[in-house]
Order: sequence, then structure tokens, then C-alpha cells
Amino acid sequence: MSGKWLLTLPILLCTCFGEGFTQNTKIDFANILKTKNVDDIRQQAQKYIQTHKGTPAALFLQALLEEQADKAVEQYSHLVTLYPNSEFADVALYRIAHYYYARGLYISARRHFLNLVEQYPNSEYVDDAMYFAAACLFATSQFKTCYMELQKFLRLYPGSRYKALAREDLKEISVKKNLGPIYTHSNKKSKGKYTLQVGAFQHINNALKQREFFEKYGIPVEIREKNINGKTLYLVWVGSFETEIEARSYGNSLKKNYGKLYRIVELNP
Repeated sequence: MSGKWLLTLPILLCTCFGEGFTQNTKIDFANILKTKNVDDIRQQAQKYIQTHKGTPAALFLQALLEEQADKAVEQYSHLVTLYPNSEFADVALYRIAHYYYARGLYISARRHFLNLVEQYPNSEYVDDAMYFAAACLFATSQFKTCYMELQKFLRLYPGSRYKALAREDLKEISVKKNLGPIYTHSNKKSKGKYTLQVGAFQHINNALKQREFFEKYGIPVEIREKNINGKTLYLVWVGSFETEIEARSYGNSLKKNYGKLYRIVELNP
């Protein structure tokens, strides 16, 4: 365990076991924390976990005390699954999202931040989650969608602690971005040999809705036109892959995480 983590442990416990929590669980964490001894705090916390094993509070505390981040995420996920309506579910989901964000797994991070916003609209973490969901788009160069989401964020939460960062992001995007029209057709060849087709539509609006879904999660997506028997189809493609194995692996993850069907398309050499 790092020294920094040890120093922040008492603060985290104070946050989690405030006056309301102490009254509900009948355990005097305020008195425990007066020792300022991390080992004593951990010992008392472990006693609480054993005594209240399986409760939302115990599961959250166990995850909070876990030294290995990946195991803590598993425990937070377990808590959210078992007790989605508990007072700890939103902060557990927030911590999961930040774990993926810190690792640079922006698609997974954005999915969890958005889940928090949608499932816990009254959470104190909603504005933070909304900002970081947009930040995931920024990190993956999805500047157009990011720009719109940051504007919405500032409109909804003008007093957020991330308002200054959001304004800076908007300024930077203004320099970098190339918004262009809502739909552009490109004849450029994809760099990879394979892509995933996640939709084929006769009407452009349907293709745009499909593209919007993937952009929402920071997934690179494009629309291509194809003429079949004199009729134009709008194909929605996701990703560019060197091998069919890579394409199938990514496609299976889309199906598992988002319920989207796909087919592998071999691009013309």
C-alpha cells in the first residue's frame, strides 16, 4: 500500500462514515478516527466488515480498503449488482468509472460514467460523471460530440467544480475541431483490412441515429454509401482491423456490452 493511500484512508473513512452513517449502523467511527492510527482504523473496519458481512456498507468498506485496484473494482461491481438502490451504489459506480479512466480505457470509463448519470440522476456525483464522460470523448478525439456535451454540462451545472476545466476544454476543441456537416461521405480507404458493419439503412436518419449511439460511448464510427440495384444503402462501420480475429474479438465485445449485432466486412485491397 502506498504512503499516499495510507494518508488518505482516514479522510475516506470520515467521508463514508459520517454522522448519518454512524447513527444507522450504531458504530462509533468518529471515535475510532480520533486515534489517527491507520492500522487501528483498518482493524476496526475489518471487525465491522465481519460483523455486518454481506451488507451494502460492509461491501463498500471492503472495496475501499482493498489495496489492489482491480480487485476493488470487482468488489464495487458486486455491490452495485447486489444493491443497486443502496446509498453506496452511485459512489461505487463512480469509483469503477474512474478506475477505467485512470487506465486509459476511455470507452469503458465513459459507459460507467453515463450509467451513473442515467441510473442515479439525484446523485451528488452526477455533474462530475457528466464532465468525465465528455472528457473520455476528448481523450479519444471525438471532438464534435465532446463539444456539445461540454456545452450541455456547463448549461446544467454552472456551479460545478469542473466548470473551469470544461471551459478550457471547449477553447482547446475550438482550435482543434473540424465540425463540418452532420454527415459526410468519404471515399478514403480504411487503413485496416477488416471493419465491423453494425447497420445498413435505406434512410440516412437511421444511419445517423446508429452512429450517434456509438459516438455516445466514444467509439469511432463512420457512414459509407453503397449502391445496390439502383438503391442507396447507408452502411455504419465501426473500427479498422488488420486481422479477422481482431475484428471478431471487438465485435463480440460490442455485442456483450451494448447488445449490438455485427458482421465482419473485408475491405477492398
